[in-house]
Order: sequence, then C-alpha cells, then structure tokens
Amino acid sequence: NTGWQLKVAKHLRTTEPVTEKELKILREELDPTGIYLKGAG
Repeated sequence: NTGWQLKVAKHLRTTEPVTEKELKILREELDPTGIYLKGAG
C-alpha cells in the first residue's frame, strides 16, 4: 500500500543485459577501482 495511485507507463520495455564488451568498458575504463561496481561480477 503506497497511499497514492501508482502511475505506470503505457508502453513498458525490458532493458537488455549489458554485453561482455560493455561490461569490460565499465570495469576497465569507467570504474577501474571498483568504486561504483563493487561486487557486480
């Protein structure tokens, strides 16, 4: 129970999982020290 009416988008989509290439970029280039991706793989 939220106490208010929930709003839901008319067209919901599923987000695709990241690819190995994207994951490599995230780990090695964007977060090489693991600050944001701690425990993510």
